[in-house]
Amino acid sequence: GENVFLYFWDKRDGEDFSGWWFGDQVGGTEVWALNQSQNLAPPAAGWKVPWDAPASKPGILLVGPSKAAASGPASVAAPSPAASMANKAPTPPPATAAAAAAAAASTVDWPAKLKSVTEQVNSAEADAKEMLASAKNLMSDGGGEAVDAVKEMLTNTQEMLMETQKLLAEDAKEARAAGAAGQSTVAALMKLTPRLRTLQASLAIELNKIKAGVTKPPQAAKAGASAVVKAVPPRVKSPEDKLKEYKETLEKLKEKADVAEKAVESTLETAAPQLENPPSDPASAEAQAAAAEVEKVAKPAQDQIVATKTEIQKLAASMAAGPGIMELRTECQELQKKLSAAQLKLNPYKNFKQMLQQRAVAKKALDLVVEKIEASELEVEKVAVACEGVGGAQMSEEDIASAEAALEPAKKNAQVAFGAADNKVKTATGALKEDVTKLRDRMVKVQAKLEELGKTVVRQRKGLNIEKNMEAAQKRVEAAEEAGEAYEKAEQPFLAEGEVEDAPKLVSAVEQAHKRAEATIAQARASVKKQQTDAKQLAEGAAKAAAERLTSLMERLDTVSKKVSDLAGQTFERKYAEVLGAAFEALVACEAKVRELKEAALPLSVSAESLEALPLAELREAGGRTSAAEKAAATGIAEAKKAMALKAREKKTGGLAGALAQLQGRLTGAQQEL
Repeated sequence: GENVFLYFWDKRDGEDFSGWWFGDQVGGTEVWALNQSQNLAPPAAGWKVPWDAPASKPGILLVGPSKAAASGPASVAAPSPAASMANKAPTPPPATAAAAAAAAASTVDWPAKLKSVTEQVNSAEADAKEMLASAKNLMSDGGGEAVDAVKEMLTNTQEMLMETQKLLAEDAKEARAAGAAGQSTVAALMKLTPRLRTLQASLAIELNKIKAGVTKPPQAAKAGASAVVKAVPPRVKSPEDKLKEYKETLEKLKEKADVAEKAVESTLETAAPQLENPPSDPASAEAQAAAAEVEKVAKPAQDQIVATKTEIQKLAASMAAGPGIMELRTECQELQKKLSAAQLKLNPYKNFKQMLQQRAVAKKALDLVVEKIEASELEVEKVAVACEGVGGAQMSEEDIASAEAALEPAKKNAQVAFGAADNKVKTATGALKEDVTKLRDRMVKVQAKLEELGKTVVRQRKGLNIEKNMEAAQKRVEAAEEAGEAYEKAEQPFLAEGEVEDAPKLVSAVEQAHKRAEATIAQARASVKKQQTDAKQLAEGAAKAAAERLTSLMERLDTVSKKVSDLAGQTFERKYAEVLGAAFEALVACEAKVRELKEAALPLSVSAESLEALPLAELREAGGRTSAAEKAAATGIAEAKKAMALKAREKKTGGLAGALAQLQGRLTGAQQEL
């Protein structure tokens, strides 16, 4: 009979040719079956027969150890590459094992490692599922020998899954040893473990069913329990010939895809005029006929898309593994994406009558939004007209009131219009959404303009209030100037030469005028200062003009304040001499004696070192003069107090009380100096 070899081929010729093969020799051109599993042991199921079949069929080929293999050496003619790969390197000495493991873990490319392990788990999972399906098919009509074969294959599959899980655990342990670099890999590897356990549980359930005799009774034994299945497949075309055929077919499909895209664009162009200006009555005969024309154009476009996508799927399914195939499959996927995008464009137009109906309803709703926006824009324009030509100038009370009256309804209309546009944006789709979005953006600009106009009106109102307050401040300044003039008039008798008649009464009038002038000046000064602060809030031009005006008012106040102060000092002695007589003279004498004391004590008002340097005679002389001056000053203060006390007993009429208060203040100052 013909020799059959089972062997593993690595990736030297590309991934499409890597895996487990059945052939007439190792690496030969005569091959019958292929399984692209990368496991170390031959896979039990998932074989493609012939090798270039689009997919494996459950039960077509089952592989497991033969009875001869169980009792003796394997019958494979040459060792597979995978078997040679399974040889392990010598185990390092115990003292260096941990260090070697840590060093190895730190150099591992963990993303690539995770990809490789995931592929192994996927392959093992596919093999196990294929084996389960094959086992169920065999048991449905198999005999005693079939039961034994199924048991053996399921058991081998269990062992394969256990080995895969063991390798998975070792990889996870190695990743943990890598520290932070391998943590994400550990988490990903742990997610693979439940998949293997689920399959192991399914295999265990199936084995238990067989052992319990739940399955159908065995039928006549079937030949072929052995792992080796002989097949004589027909000769296949060379990979180069097939690749050429695939490319030619794909080019034709690209042309068909272009035709489909153009058909879709034609549909959209036919429908565009109706969508831009939908009919007021979509149910009219004219509108229905136009919609039917669009649907008529859309149908061949739909048929072309479906037919082309089907052909692409068939081509991709027929591609056998080989050089250049992966690139062609990628091109097929991109072509399918292109057609899917065209399909999405076309879908709404397949039922264009309904689409047109929805568009007409949406257009009416859109028109309502437009009306609200236009009304809002009109209100804003009214406010703008009221504020027109303002610049940096101050608006009148009438203009501000007009602007404020227009501002409130403008705000309400803008809020309603923006709300309507915003709600439509949330519910609209397609071209309508674009239109409504533009309207909402238009309303955003309207609101921004309205907000700026509102700030202008508020600023103008403040400016008007400040202007009114400046008028009030100016009146206060004028009142202060008048009070200063009244005080100056009251002081005239004491400025003129000669004796002043009824001096106490005149002094009283002067004091009242002086107090009134000082109080009026203080009030006006506070008012001007406040307006200087408020004026800074005005626009640049208005603020500058207000500052100049207020500065002028403050200068006028300074002038009248100085005039009042100078007059009070100029007439002080004459006024109080006329009213107080001896008491005033005693105070003047007292103040003179205090000044003499200060002069006498001047030589002693030096540092201790300077005093020690003075001759004793000079010290005695200075001390004597100071002592005499001190006694004289004390006597003068006592006499002034006595004179003032006598004057205070008189009837306090006219300016006597105020005059005594003035003298008392000066006497207290003299006493403090003493």
